[in-house]
Amino acid sequence: MHTFIHALVIAAVSAGLCAEPPAAAPAPAAPTGPTGAAEVDAPDRLVRAARADLARSYMRFERAVAARAATREGLAAASAVFDRVTAMFFALRFNSAIETLDREAARLEGDETPARRLAESLKVFISDRAVRPGEPVALRARPLYRVEGADLSTVALSVEMAGEAAVVVPAAGGEYRPAKPGVAEVFLEVRGIGTKPAFRAAAGRVWVGAPSIDDVREDILARLKEAEDGLESRMLMTPMLEASLAVARGRAGLLVARPSEADSAQWMADLGTLAKDLDREAASLEEGDDPYRRRTGDWWASAAEGETRIPFRVYAPAKAVERADANDERLPLFIALHGAGGDENMWPDAYGAGLLKRLADEHGFLIASPSTYSVMGSPKCLDRVVDAMAAWYPVDDKRICVIGHSMGGAAATGLARTRAAMLAGAVGIAGGRIGRVPAGGGAADRRLAPTLIYGAGQDSIVPSAGLRAQAERARAAGLAVEYREIQDMGHTLVVNAVLKEAVLWLLEKRRD
Repeated sequence: MHTFIHALVIAAVSAGLCAEPPAAAPAPAAPTGPTGAAEVDAPDRLVRAARADLARSYMRFERAVAARAATREGLAAASAVFDRVTAMFFALRFNSAIETLDREAARLEGDETPARRLAESLKVFISDRAVRPGEPVALRARPLYRVEGADLSTVALSVEMAGEAAVVVPAAGGEYRPAKPGVAEVFLEVRGIGTKPAFRAAAGRVWVGAPSIDDVREDILARLKEAEDGLESRMLMTPMLEASLAVARGRAGLLVARPSEADSAQWMADLGTLAKDLDREAASLEEGDDPYRRRTGDWWASAAEGETRIPFRVYAPAKAVERADANDERLPLFIALHGAGGDENMWPDAYGAGLLKRLADEHGFLIASPSTYSVMGSPKCLDRVVDAMAAWYPVDDKRICVIGHSMGGAAATGLARTRAAMLAGAVGIAGGRIGRVPAGGGAADRRLAPTLIYGAGQDSIVPSAGLRAQAERARAAGLAVEYREIQDMGHTLVVNAVLKEAVLWLLEKRRD
């Protein structure tokens, strides 16, 4: 059953839009703007939610849970709410899912004021995230869901850049024309009594530069081509430098003025920082140096398996990498696989508000979080990600582990079998797919990296009973599978409940 649901989610997320706005705001199909979201003219008409809108509310909710749901009872209550959101998501009711997430985040944070409710109900449209000085940027705000008593005339967008007076644009819409290069911050404000806003929240930013962001991207791509030609002419090209040139090209592709709301790597990119990073990366490659070797921190990369590009996020704790190099040590590598509807940014930014990264800082391991869809398409895609990480970092090849949630849990436990010779251990959270051992099967059929599966007792998406039965069959066939059930958790927030324990379990594993 959950295979069908996963397919439904993939279709919904790939489309980028849901079937809402709801019946309360009937409207003919609206034209689609450059961001891919439905555009309307009337300020009070609901707009359809895009994938980016749902992701922003989800990440805000996860941050609230991480900060405020300190008790097990609090986490269980938030989990029950999120499972209702999951049902809305599967029904393609993205707008309703966003409203519920926003309400719960506000409740957890103790700020359920009308001003906050109004502000969070609005989607801010920014026509261009990068312009040259003097070029216009169109801005407006439109509701994703209804808030009782909402008065959009109290809402404005304030555009602020250092050294310039703030430009205030009404929610109905207007233009901003920057006078000089820099970064303009856009804030959504709900007026209060007097001059101080009753609620104010960051709504986006505009990178202003000359040359344009398109010119910056094309210049970097030209430099990378010259670097490639130079390395080949001097016979200095290596497979790893060739791969890193491809990584740099992929990163340059994120420098776009109008990011796709279906591509989180684009709309989450900080254009100014990324442009500066790419300038340094191109300079290193021009000198024949790999700019990604021992790069610490959190960054976006990609690898290739044939014609398939595999996007993945990297997290390398600085202290762990520096200590490993100083002491000639090797570091464990965790491959983290997201659930259906997610992408490579879900583990670093969403689950537990980035809890896996905090655990990496604490315990000293590397993280690569690839697109699960790529890895499920071919296990060789996992090999390419591991190859890249091993070229950049001191990876302990006996301590490579995989962890996944939901669809990612199914992928992780499947890889425990197909990549048993590579993996030290695998964890599936609210998901698992070990498969049956054929009657009369030999040792090869029983090869499986040590595997732990977590079921969630309140999970209606991937019921724990099925995971438990699968683990019991595997153990009866002689496979190294453990099963643990978390009775009070639902499908997604079970990750928050078990992740620390799962990480410690994996850190104990070492391949012979």
